[in-house]
Amino acid sequence: MSINAFKNNQVVSLDDLTSSGNASKQQTNAIDKDLTKAIALEKITAVEVKKSEELSKKLEINQEQLNKDKLAQEAESLDQSVNVSDAMKTISEFINMPVRTVNFTQDDGSERTVIKIFDSESKELIKQFPSEEILSIAQRIIDLQQDISQKTGILLDENI
Repeated sequence: MSINAFKNNQVVSLDDLTSSGNASKQQTNAIDKDLTKAIALEKITAVEVKKSEELSKKLEINQEQLNKDKLAQEAESLDQSVNVSDAMKTISEFINMPVRTVNFTQDDGSERTVIKIFDSESKELIKQFPSEEILSIAQRIIDLQQDISQKTGILLDENI
């Protein structure tokens, strides 16, 4: 059975309205589903954006750490090259050093070891340890000690 009604100066069957009402419910349900999907997609997108921001922060931190490590390695390499350069300079100075002769003798008067450094080419005395002045002072002290021990009458009447 169908009922007819007038709507906007047109005859409309109630069956048509019912079917159009069902169609609008279906459209509303479809729109609700689409909205639910859109909201879920927005949430997923927000989570993905947050994850991507976290990943980019982690990447930046890792990149900064890599840069720091690289700078540290470059500084260490520079230090090593400076050390190698210093070592090469020291070796070069040693090789180019004039040849010297070292002589160890014993002084007759003081019986001390005397070290003399001579230039090998010219046989010139470069340095002496202890110096001649120190050796002569030591000899004078030894002579004074012997003189004092042999003399009597200055402080004592007889030799003990």
